[in-house]
Parts: sequence; structure tokens; C-alpha cells
Amino acid sequence: MPKKLNKLRRSDPSVTVIYRAATFGDQAREDDQSVPVTIATETPVEIFDWQRGAVVNEVMLMDGLEFPSQIPIVDSHDRSTVRNILGSIRELEVKNGSFVGRAFFSRKESAVETFRDIQDGHVTDFSITAQPTNVQFVEEGETTTVRDRNFTGPLKLVSAARAIDGSVVAVGADPNAKVTHAMRAYVEPNVLLEEFEMTVLRELAIKHGMPEDHEGDVQRWLDDNVQRKPAPKPEPAPVADPVVPVKPVVTPQPASGPTAHDAVTRALAIRDLCEKHGITIERANAWIADDNTTIDQVSRQILDELQPTGKPVGQVQPVDSADDKFFDAISHGLTINCLRNARLNPHMALQRARGVFGEGDQAVSSGSSDPDAIARSQELVQIFEKPAVGAEDFRYASLSDIARKFVERAGGKTFNVPKHEIVRQAMAMQPVIRMGSAYHDRSSFTNLLLDASNKTLLAGYDEADVTYPLWVRTAPSAADFKTLNRIRFGEIPDPEIVPENAEYKEKAVSDANESYAIEKHGSIFSISLEAVVNDDLNAISRIPMMQGAAMRRKINRSVYAILTANDTLVSDSIALFHATSHNANLDTVALSATSIGTGFTVMMTQSGLDSNTILNIMPRFLIVPAALAATALTIVNSTADPTVGGDVTGSSGVVNIYGPGQTRRLIPVVEGQLDADSTTAWYMAASSSQVDTVELTFLQGEESPSLTREDGFEVDAIKYKIRQSFAPKAIDFRGLYQGNT
Repeated sequence: MPKKLNKLRRSDPSVTVIYRAATFGDQAREDDQSVPVTIATETPVEIFDWQRGAVVNEVMLMDGLEFPSQIPIVDSHDRSTVRNILGSIRELEVKNGSFVGRAFFSRKESAVETFRDIQDGHVTDFSITAQPTNVQFVEEGETTTVRDRNFTGPLKLVSAARAIDGSVVAVGADPNAKVTHAMRAYVEPNVLLEEFEMTVLRELAIKHGMPEDHEGDVQRWLDDNVQRKPAPKPEPAPVADPVVPVKPVVTPQPASGPTAHDAVTRALAIRDLCEKHGITIERANAWIADDNTTIDQVSRQILDELQPTGKPVGQVQPVDSADDKFFDAISHGLTINCLRNARLNPHMALQRARGVFGEGDQAVSSGSSDPDAIARSQELVQIFEKPAVGAEDFRYASLSDIARKFVERAGGKTFNVPKHEIVRQAMAMQPVIRMGSAYHDRSSFTNLLLDASNKTLLAGYDEADVTYPLWVRTAPSAADFKTLNRIRFGEIPDPEIVPENAEYKEKAVSDANESYAIEKHGSIFSISLEAVVNDDLNAISRIPMMQGAAMRRKINRSVYAILTANDTLVSDSIALFHATSHNANLDTVALSATSIGTGFTVMMTQSGLDSNTILNIMPRFLIVPAALAATALTIVNSTADPTVGGDVTGSSGVVNIYGPGQTRRLIPVVEGQLDADSTTAWYMAASSSQVDTVELTFLQGEESPSLTREDGFEVDAIKYKIRQSFAPKAIDFRGLYQGNT
């Protein structure tokens, strides 16, 4: 027995099969040598569970059984040769919770003899071999629900399986013996348990020196060859005063060795401890081989080893379930495929999120970053560089293939089902895969599409080519849509001379108020059944990416509309740019080094709210339409003054005070959105850290676009709504200047 079991255990444990017994019907037909048969039912049966080393009950749900139009009849599950094929089972169906069909026997001699034995009543048992595709273990005391049915543990629940073959068997001693690679047909589960225990005991004896070819009684060899420790003597009992010597009574304890059950229980407990805490199997075997090492001692050694490493001990640690790993593998593979299809670069998005715009020597930092965008981009970089285990298997999987995987995993049938019907099932499927003791939203195909669409939408949003983050201040998010009041504090007046014995005077701070409200922006797009059936990856890659980029462009357009609209400020009812008020921050001059100098003078001589204090505001950004890009870049990148020189303009030795290395160096911001309003208007803006200019406020939770899903009923489609609530507003004119011919 041990040799057979060792051979069984060496086979691949990941490929398991189920054997279930049934009986033949009494309506045998002579003309085609056929007989009806009930192949399997949902009756709980005892099996030996190799993972737990114990006999447990198992239920296989018939509505989760997948089967072809016919399966072969095999003699006693021996599929090693075609000579053992006796015919085929056809007319297969699941009926009233049973898997039934009609067994047709071939004309070869062995098949004819078997059919005669069935007719004569000598052979009565039949069995099905099934490959489980979805297995769940329900622990003792727990209850799970699958397809509106409740199951209470301890129980191994097979909710999906594929039929492989049917077998004629001599005796159905165990109607559901679970083994590997169909090594045997029917084995009593308690016999398997005895073999398992004997194998563990034999391994223990070999570690103590028993020859491997020993064929005798292993338990007796252990009793004869392993020295037992004598039973400890009890401590003398304390005696009250006066002290009278009392001879302790010692009850002799017979030396006894471990029974097979004790040895197996101890070995399994040690292996379980080691497996849970990441201890190697070699260490576990060493502890098992040492009879003097108790389970408590093993536990203490494991705790001592884990504590210095900083690993939490004695706490419940969250672990990814098989369904989480399945979802992550598909999600990562599909995300990589989507981003590549949309030509999105997560490294570029990460750079933008950190506030760096442009590349190489032309890269410019805004001095601020977006933490949420950084986290999103880092996640995408991680997915690209270190995807989840199994993601590579789904890198090039079609959408319909992925839909098939979800339907199969949820227990649905996909064999011989049209592709469009499988996709329809996947899109209509609610999350029904049981994850522990609760349903998990990540188990549905529609949520996978939402996840992939959301990632590409936000990647498109983060990577969109906009310029407003360079100079616009992002204000703290607002909690609601109520009017926002921004108080612009004035300067503190200069301190005054305080004569002897005179009082200090309190200086009041003047202020002004600007108000505005946040507005919602959004749109809807759909992923249709036809798009998934046709494996149109654009539906979840390029379309969401373009939606995200469109939302970011909307913000960009709204910000620059503040400059081009030149609306009046609430605080003084004067236009943002004015030729006579606001220190004449609007001038009819073309862009040049000279006119930039004029703008510097205007901004540096702006006064505070008391009209007396000069603020010395330094322009930081030169904002121009695309039509003036060449002029602006020439001015800010020329070492020599580009407007003076002898025969060749700019060739003189006159230093360009707005050029590289100068204190008045400006950062050029070229924005094509401005050309729609004017190709000659240009602007200068101060840093928002020095003075308020234009600020942008988002609604809390919508600092980036939100994507919500609605499953269609009237149409075969999934609708997605993209929404983001925000508003820009000019707060102070002092940090802004406009020139225009």
C-alpha cells in the first residue's frame, strides 16, 4: 500500500478528478447494445481530502457540470489504452439534479461481454470521471449559498466541473473517490486515510533508521528500536509546619511509544504550522523526525524566528483569495493591452503628476504636484513593470475570451454556446462568485470592464497636454456646491514711530472678496454587446482615454477663458485687465523685450489695498498663443538682446535681461487655446506663491474624473458616466498683465 500511495502522491496534485457512482437502468436495448444510466447525483458522499489528510463530505452540483455531446465508456477508469474503451455515453443531460445519459457499447468482444453482464445483472455499477473547475471548502459551522442553495460545512463543494469519461466498475465501494490522474476507480476513503497515516508513520520510522525496504510492521519496529523517555516524576507536595518528611508517592508510568494516529496528528500539526508561517518543508521534516520536539516547542521556535523580522505575530493577516488573484491577473493583462492600444505612457503621466512639463532641457517644473495622480501613475508603472502573476496569460486575450472565463468561473456553461450569448451572459451576470463568507464585487465581467475603462480614462486625463497646472493655483477642494468666498487680504501698513510714553497704534488689515461656485461637467459613453463580441479594444481603451483627455481639456479651456473673457472682479466691479485702473495692467503693445519690460514695471509697482504699499511682484510666466511661440521662445532663450545689434539683429554684446541665467528669466507657456480668441494677445503671470492670480477649485472626491456604470436593459450595452465638478476664478489682478496690439 505505501508504495502505491507514494506513486499517487508524486503525481501532479493540481490535476484532480472526481469519481461518482451510479447504476444502470433496466431498459436495455439489444439492437444497439445500449442502456440508460444515471451517471451522477448531488448526493453528499465521503471522500478523502489530500489537502487536509481527512475524510470529508463532498457535493458536486449538477447544473455546474460541463459536458460534450458524448463521452467514452472506460473499463474501471483505465484510460491508458484505447483497448479499454467499451463504447460511449450519449444523450447526455442534467435532469432533476442528476446527470443522465444512455450508454452505447461497441461490437468488440470485451464490450459485448460487459453488456451481457449488465443484462444478466452481474454488473450494476457505473462511474463518471470529472475535472473540477471551481472548488470551495466550507469550514465546520459555516454556511455558504450557491445558486440559491444553502450548504453547511464541513463540506467540499464542487460548483463547476467538466465530464471526462464514464466507467464500468466492478464494485462501487466509494462512489466518489477523489484521486489524481485516474490512478484508481473506487477506493474506500477510510482505506485512503489508513494509507496516508501509514505513509506518514513509515517516513517517521525511516528518519529514525528503519531500512527503506523494511516490509514488516512499522509500528512494531518503532516500539522495538526507538528509545522512549521515562515519564516525569511528580514534584513533592508542599507540607505545612511542623515540617514532617513525607515520602512522595510515585505512580509508575509505563513507557509507551506514539501510536500511528498520534504520530500522524503530530506530523500534520507541525507541517500545518510551518506552511502557515512560511517555514520550509525541510525544517518541518526535521522537527517531525525528532520525537522529543513537541508541537508547543515548534510553535515557540517559529514565533522567536518571526518576531525579529518585523512580521506581525498573532494577528489576522489579509490574504488575496483565488478570485482576487484571478481578477488581478486579468485586470493587469487587460490594462497593459488597453494602455498600449491607446498609446498611453504611464511614465509620462507620472512626470506630469509630479508637476514636470516638457522633456529634456525644455522640461519645466510647476513647483506643485498632484498626490492622487502620482498614486495612479505609480500603480500603472507597477502594473507595466511587475504585473500580477498570470497577467501574461491575458495580455492578448480577446474580450470575448475573457467573458467566457468569467461565465465559467461563475458556474455557467460555455461549451457549444454561441459567442454572443456567452458575452450577453457575462454582461448581465451579477457577482455570484462566493469569496469567503461574502460576495465580492470584483468577480463580475462588467466590473472588470469598468476597472479597465477607469484606468485608461484617468491615464488619458493625467497625460493630457495642458498648460494650466504650470501657473494656476489649485485651491483646497470644496465640500459642496455653495458659493465660495475668497478673502484677499491686503498688506499690513508700515510700522510708525512711537514717541516716548506714546501708545502703539493698532494697524487694521484691509481685505477684498471674490466669490464663485463649483459646477458639474460630464458626459456618457457606452460599451455595446457588439463591441465586446467583435473584440473592439477601442471600446475600453481609446474611447475612455479620449473622454479623460476631453475632461482635462475642458478644465484647461475654462482656465484660459478667465484671461480671454476679461470679466469684472466682484471686489471692485472693474475688468480683470484694465487700461487705466488696476495700475494699467492692460497695454496695447506687441510682444517684445521692450514691452515685457513695461509689463515688469507695471507688476512690480502694483500697490496694496491701501494704495500706498508697493508689492514688488515679479512676473514668473510668459503666456502666449501658438502664433507668438517663436517670438516668446526667442526672447526667453537668447543670451544677447534679440532686438539690438549692428548689421545682424541680436549679434551685439548687449545682454538679454530676460534670457538664460538672468534674474528676470520667464518661463514660457505656449497655449493653443488662446489662438481661438486672439493671435496677438499675450500675458504675464506671477507665481501663485507670491500673490493670488487664478485659482481652480474641485469638489471633494472629484479632484479627478469619476466613472460610474449603469447596465443597460432596453439595449445590450453598458453605459458609463464621466463626471467632474470644478470652477476656476481670478482672485487678484495684481499678479496678471496683458499686452495686445
